[in-house]
Amino acid sequence: MGFFDNTDYYYRYAVISLTGDEEQVIRDEYMPHFLFYRRIKNDVDFFCTACTERYLQNKKVFSGASAALRHKEIGVCPMCGEQVQFRAMDLGRKTYQHWENIVLIRAKSENEVHLDCVGIRMFFEDDDMMPLLEAFQKNQYVLRPGEVRRYANKWCWAGGYDWQEIKKISEPNFYVLPYGYADNRYFMVGEGNLDGTFLRYAYRCVESLPAETVSYLCKFAKHPNLEYLMRGGFEEIGKAVTKGGCGIYINWKSNNLKKMLRLSKSELKLLQSCEPEQYRCYIELRRRLRLDPDKVFEYYQHFGTADCLRYIYNIKERSGLDDKSIMDYVLKTVKKNKGLRDVQALGDYSDYIAECVRLKYDLKDRTVLFPRDLYAAHQRNISALKVQSNLELERKRKEADKQRAYLPYTDEKLGLAVLLPKSLSEIVAEGRSLNHCVGGYAERHADGALHILFLRKTDAPEVPYYTMEVSTEGRLIQCRGYANNVESRGGVPKPQEIKDFEQEYQQYLIKAFKEFKKKKRKKERKSA
Repeated sequence: MGFFDNTDYYYRYAVISLTGDEEQVIRDEYMPHFLFYRRIKNDVDFFCTACTERYLQNKKVFSGASAALRHKEIGVCPMCGEQVQFRAMDLGRKTYQHWENIVLIRAKSENEVHLDCVGIRMFFEDDDMMPLLEAFQKNQYVLRPGEVRRYANKWCWAGGYDWQEIKKISEPNFYVLPYGYADNRYFMVGEGNLDGTFLRYAYRCVESLPAETVSYLCKFAKHPNLEYLMRGGFEEIGKAVTKGGCGIYINWKSNNLKKMLRLSKSELKLLQSCEPEQYRCYIELRRRLRLDPDKVFEYYQHFGTADCLRYIYNIKERSGLDDKSIMDYVLKTVKKNKGLRDVQALGDYSDYIAECVRLKYDLKDRTVLFPRDLYAAHQRNISALKVQSNLELERKRKEADKQRAYLPYTDEKLGLAVLLPKSLSEIVAEGRSLNHCVGGYAERHADGALHILFLRKTDAPEVPYYTMEVSTEGRLIQCRGYANNVESRGGVPKPQEIKDFEQEYQQYLIKAFKEFKKKKRKKERKSA
């Protein structure tokens, strides 16, 4: 993993010693185990590197208890039960090497912890059947409260390697040559050494961040006040902050949790154990509404997602309404319509307002802004905007369909298929048959701003069943059946098989979209 083999040249500068405990953990958990064998008439002479036992056993007994006894086959040691690789005692032991990247956590004192990033080489010497371990250090992080220093063995063009301090604190690299490439995945050894140090609270999250543990510990060391987030019940926010790029502002100058998160005592209690996105949405709602925390929290319980905030922003931009008026109207609509969800009603209201703008309705009229029956008003707008036979839009649709070749999909087992509309009038007819608003999306479908798809049963491909919207980035936005699956309007709840298919199709979209983009870039390079 990640290293070259010429140790005499590349590693003479960085060999370090392992403690007995470190070596034992590395051998037991991260290095392969071998069962060396040699046939002696009807018996087999064995030596296992896992249990370090040597024994004779009848070959017939052994063959019935494990895999076939062949060189380099994987099997189980009859003595200790560990998974091992069978190796003939006289074949290729001296030339075999195995590498792993390891980060050794070493506590020097309560206020100083070292992270030694090493490559561990496993090899055999002379006639010994017990492998040896050798550690070559590439990076070292010195962590103190409020301070992180990183050192690395870097190539000096004058010749050889030298230890240099690196200003950028990032994940370690394990390559050797100045132009080399390595697999930089690593394992942590010695997490228990954090107990009794200033990083003892950071240890609670080490196992949940296996791929970025070094960055996490460095962030925790640089900002010891993270301890207050962890102990105060905001562990998920603490994790997000250590990863970076989460959009959460923390006041690191204070060790008071309320000041760090800009929350009152009651807000701390309400938001404890929340996810980072929930915290961001609450702060944004509080900024917009400027109400008492308890009242803000009531709205947050209904509209505390990024999608809801985006819908509210779109409505506000088009209509001039304030956030509170928008949310109050949507909550009344939800109360009238059993089975309608807050975010779904908010999305429908956003579509309705956008349609009013396109139809040039007077949005200063409260009867237009707040229709008694949002669903009926929405349907009226759709009827007014239906696209029947527009040659220009049809031309655009055909052009956009060239970019949709990856979207159709069939699951024979579930008997479901995703189909492309053959015309814009089919989209309008789909909305009419299923009693929902997909007709209002026909123009955007023609422009290639989104993709409308039909989900049909394979044994009835012409009968409308469900309608899907997929973004231009290959993300499934919505999948709705008759009357948007709202019970009070004649719809039925979405069955589990449709929910399962949605997940399956989203996974297909992720792979297909990547392949589509790859082919598109390749084609663009050729044309250039």
